[in-house]
Amino acid sequence: MTDIKQVALDFIEAYNAKDFERMTDLVEEDMDFAHYNRGYKLEKWKDLLAIFPNFSERLSPDRHFAEPTRITVGDNLVIIESSFCGTAQEDIPNWANAGETYDLKLCTIFGFSARGRINEWKDHG
Repeated sequence: MTDIKQVALDFIEAYNAKDFERMTDLVEEDMDFAHYNRGYKLEKWKDLLAIFPNFSERLSPDRHFAEPTRITVGDNLVIIESSFCGTAQEDIPNWANAGETYDLKLCTIFGFSARGRINEWKDHG
């Protein structure tokens, strides 16, 4: 049986380390992703993966999830409350201006497949 809490924490750790290969090992290709406050939705991991280098290398290289303030675990769900922090290197519309430091309070929901891989990622905040 997969420890989904650990999978979620491993995913966040890989995200912070920009280890996209490790992230890929933890997810299903069919990924229900949404960042609701930004109006952004995707259905395939490869499509989400394609945007990470631009954000993590160009727009905000120091972006990261801070230590969680709370983690809630259900049968196939992990909810993580944390901050998403960084500095915008250029204007990011509806987010931050160039040079501005941001600290977004997020509620991140990870859903899991029967294989114990992430198949849903929703950010609120």
